Amino acid sequence: MSLRANYDKKFFRRFLYVAIGCLAFTGWCFYDAQIKYPKELERAKIYWTKSDDPGEKYEGMDGSKWREVAAEKNWSTSHPKMPDKIEHSIQSQYLYAAICTLIGLPCLFKWFRARGTWVEANETELTTSWGSGFQFKDITSIDKTKWEKKGLANVHHQSNGQSTTFVLDDFKFDRATMSKIVESIENGLSDEQITGADREVEINARKAEKEAAKQAAREA
Repeated sequence: MSLRANYDKKFFRRFLYVAIGCLAFTGWCFYDAQIKYPKELERAKIYWTKSDDPGEKYEGMDGSKWREVAAEKNWSTSHPKMPDKIEHSIQSQYLYAAICTLIGLPCLFKWFRARGTWVEANETELTTSWGSGFQFKDITSIDKTKWEKKGLANVHHQSNGQSTTFVLDDFKFDRATMSKIVESIENGLSDEQITGADREVEINARKAEKEAAKQAAREA
């Protein structure tokens, strides 16, 4: 009987949410950098002029004159920020956009690439949707040091005369099915070949006992 662990949609959906958030913020930054702040800069360059006073960098336009200009151009009469501050804000928006893009695109790619992936095991071998796999007879050991806390199990096996490691991950793939796959792998291994944790049968038995105890306590 074959066991297929499909990719965990809930796990990879997080990457999609991060991608959407980052890329949406990127669009917002571009809007500010190319539309919002340039409009403010246009107002600022008219309102502010270089000051002759060594202690002042800019000098604002006379209030009545500014109201006339603002009314003529249909602008707000509020005082704009100084031009150099607006130019700095424009540069900052491009920087934020670049950072968000560098985060968002890899997350989007990771989510897109994961769709439809799977890990499958039968009585003799393990195969994957991306072409990796191994024969159970070639397994030399399985390291489960990170299995219970992080869901990672390293399967060491011989491939074409070379030692190779395949990582089983029950966070990225259906956890219950992945547990059964690990159990099927361990059926052909000795206790000495299983390191870092007990056999999956024993782990699941303890979990079942704890769950039964909790259920009994709730019903009591």
